[in-house]
Amino acid sequence: MSERDLAVAVLTGPCPCEPCAYAHTCATRLLACQGFADYVAGASEKSWRSAERRPTPERWLMLFPPPSRKRLTVKQRLKQRRLLQRRYRERQRAAALSAQAIGG
Repeated sequence: MSERDLAVAVLTGPCPCEPCAYAHTCATRLLACQGFADYVAGASEKSWRSAERRPTPERWLMLFPPPSRKRLTVKQRLKQRRLLQRRYRERQRAAALSAQAIGG
């Protein structure tokens, strides 16, 4: 199935959440069931209709993982802070010089 076909199917076709009793709960609490996982993966309608409807937050995180944030060491944080402070000071100096040039 091409990306275009999948997009058209998603926008116009049936969804596993329409007849489901858990639909509101899943939407508010970010839960997903195996039927929704199959639907997102592009499985056939027969496949996701027959899948279990037991939503869990773990399945949601598996489908939509949060962006990972690399944990920095103290030394790396200090280096990053100094770099950002240096850039900030350079911008402030440039703004002050341009204001002087405009003001005369």
